[in-house]
Amino acid sequence: MSVTEATINLMSTMSEDELLEMYHQARLIIDQRNSPFRPLSKKQITADLAVSRQQILDGEIIDFDKAMDEIEAQHDL
Repeated sequence: MSVTEATINLMSTMSEDELLEMYHQARLIIDQRNSPFRPLSKKQITADLAVSRQQILDGEIIDFDKAMDEIEAQHDL
């Protein structure tokens, strides 16, 4: 039996409320997987900050107003 068949068999035994809850949980997993805003560990945040500090020291910066203008243009804001 395939995973799809097993899932359909399982779903056929569930109430409408249970199916709705399963849908919401699946949607949550899918939305989190596609989100760029995932929780980061302290180690990852520290590493990202180190990269940012080095970019500043290397002059790899952009004026805030210019950055905002570019973001607004990119997203039609």
